[in-house]
Amino acid sequence: MKQLEKIIVPTDLSDHSRRAIEYGSSLAAEARAGLVIMHVANEFTAWEYYDDGFGYSGQWPLDRVLAEAALDLNRYLEPHLGLLRDVPMLTKRIVLGVVVGQIITVAEEEKADLIVLSPRRQRGWAAY
Repeated sequence: MKQLEKIIVPTDLSDHSRRAIEYGSSLAAEARAGLVIMHVANEFTAWEYYDDGFGYSGQWPLDRVLAEAALDLNRYLEPHLGLLRDVPMLTKRIVLGVVVGQIITVAEEEKADLIVLSPRRQRGWAAY
């Protein structure tokens, strides 16, 4: 079996993603592998609405969207600092775009050996 050198854990900052972070960080610590925790910022958060009677809406600059997403990711990771301390090399990446495409792009750029995705609860009725 190939030795794991780099593991990527994408997160949407949900409770479901916490399980993937816990599993990915324990794998990285055990294998002495690097861990990349990535978050794809939502471009819809780039819009800021003002309700001062004028109905004005404006778009945040992309650097602000990415900075806000980085702050959100740091706050989200605070409960996991104990686990992350055992990881030999931790990288956090914030990207903007289509989630699936960005996960693939980051995995290729980082030359990842493994992507750990969180389980998702199925919502609604499935059509067969």
